[in-house]
Amino acid sequence: MFLSKRQKSTARQIAAQVWNEVNAENLTLTPGARLDLAKQRTRDRIRDERALQGQKVGFGWEAIIVSLMTRIALKLLTRWLEKRLFSVSEDGIE
Repeated sequence: MFLSKRQKSTARQIAAQVWNEVNAENLTLTPGARLDLAKQRTRDRIRDERALQGQKVGFGWEAIIVSLMTRIALKLLTRWLEKRLFSVSEDGIE
């Protein structure tokens, strides 16, 4: 999934907050159990925040359009390079 810098930053902040909360509340759990609990709570909190913000989960149209534009641009560039680099004119000027 493509995430913006702001979304990545927000996810890191949420994960850090949840990790601190889980470590403060559940000292009797093993470290692996605390990690699993923190992961689940982080997923839930991020999902809740997305629902509140009205953001879609998954790929957006923008990601698909950018991907298609990149592929087309690379094809055009490849064709242009092949034409320029691998063609020889008869008079040798090109």
